[in-house]
Amino acid sequence: SRPPPEDLALHRFFAGGGRLQAEDLETVAEALQIAGEVDLEALRHVTELSRSTLAKAATELEDQGLIMQTATGELRAGVGLDDLCDAAETMRERQEKLRARLLRSLDRMRIYAELRDCRRRYLLDYFGQESGPCGRCDNCEAGLPQEATRADEPFPMRTWIAHTKLGKGMVLGYHAGHVTILFDEGGEKTIDVAFALAHDLLSRA
Repeated sequence: SRPPPEDLALHRFFAGGGRLQAEDLETVAEALQIAGEVDLEALRHVTELSRSTLAKAATELEDQGLIMQTATGELRAGVGLDDLCDAAETMRERQEKLRARLLRSLDRMRIYAELRDCRRRYLLDYFGQESGPCGRCDNCEAGLPQEATRADEPFPMRTWIAHTKLGKGMVLGYHAGHVTILFDEGGEKTIDVAFALAHDLLSRA
C-alpha cells in the first residue's frame, strides 16, 4: 500500500527546502543594475530579501562571474541585465532537474523500506541480475511471500520493469486496468496495462 499523503508531503517538503529561487537572483540582478555599486546591507533593504537568501544569491551570482565585489566590499553587476536574467533561468532549470532526481531517490528509499520481497533480490534486479530469495534478509527470515501476479497485473509489485521509451522503473501499484510505475528518469507515470502489453511496451528489467 502507498504511504499516507502526509508522509509524501513530508518527503517533498525536505526535497524542496532551502532552495534559492531564480526570482531571488533576478531581484538582486535588477537592484544592482539600478543601484550600481552597493553594499550587502543596503542591497538587503532595497530587495527586501532575508540576509541568508541575499547572501546565497550574491554568492551564486559571484561564483558565475555575473557580479563582482569591489575592494571596499561593495557589489556591482559584471554583465548586463539580460545575461543576469538568463543565468537565473538556467539556474531555475538546473534546480528543477535536481529536485526531480531527489524526489525519485526519496521514493526509491520509501519503496525499499516498505518492500515485502527479498531485499537482496530487489537490489540485484535493479542492476539487471536475476536472483532468487537470499534467505538471509529480514523479509526472507519473516517468510514474506512475493505478491502473486494476476492476468490484469502482469508484473509483481515492487519489481523492476523496462519500458521501451521510458526506461527502467519500479511497479508501485495497479488500479482499474492501469499500472503506476516510478521511472528512474521520468518519475511516476500511470500506464494502461492492456495497451502496454498489446504493443510490447513493458517487460521485466
